Amino acid sequence: LLDTMGGEVNSKEIQKMTKSLKNLSFDFVTFGTPARYPWALNQRMRLIHFINHRSHDVLGGKLVGALMTKSGDYIQQWGGEGSDMISPIPREKELNKKLDQILDKGADLDIMRKNILKRQRLHNQGHHFLVDYGDNGEFPNFLKTLFGHAVYTRLDLLKFHFQIIYNRFYQ
Repeated sequence: LLDTMGGEVNSKEIQKMTKSLKNLSFDFVTFGTPARYPWALNQRMRLIHFINHRSHDVLGGKLVGALMTKSGDYIQQWGGEGSDMISPIPREKELNKKLDQILDKGADLDIMRKNILKRQRLHNQGHHFLVDYGDNGEFPNFLKTLFGHAVYTRLDLLKFHFQIIYNRFYQ
């Protein structure tokens, strides 16, 4: 391993750094992260999820509304198990097969289709903010909004996100 100055880091230094991490607290914030893998938080970890969502329930949208981003972030909803792209690089294909055994099935259209039909929005842990960002349209706007997933990067929403994070974590 190399440190930030380009020098090597020995195993004793790594152990020392790892021990110091045990006493730290961590706050995590996600923006449109799919509810794919379980979170394993402890007492020193807090988590907020921002999800572009338009509905009276917590389910994601139906496929028919995707072209107008009728129900919010379809990428967040569709990014479950089976949604990975298949790598054209043989070495990466082998690595992905090994990861499939540890995590979940990365690329599998049948599993992906089943997960999309579940319309899952919520993660297993953390506080969810289901926000109507108002990016839906009457005409197909899925390219402009990246199926409702691009809204989180809008500069005019930065203050809104920071205020919620501050209120939830630091006030």
